[in-house]
Amino acid sequence: MITYVKGNIFESPAKVLVNTVNTVGVMGKGVALEFKRRYPDMFESYKKICEAKQLFKNIGQLFLIIVR
Repeated sequence: MITYVKGNIFESPAKVLVNTVNTVGVMGKGVALEFKRRYPDMFESYKKICEAKQLFKNIGQLFLIIVR
């Protein structure tokens, strides 16, 4: 069942937040840009993986970053 909730994802009590991304290494608009602003270390890791073309090998798999 899908439940729609209105609000700010960054204020969610959820233990995991998901940011769907491209394989280009850019988070330039919308929710992706806010993830980049809030989690700059996550963005740098993502950018390096894109530059190394590692995301192409793992399309559909998770790229997990633990932020504390």
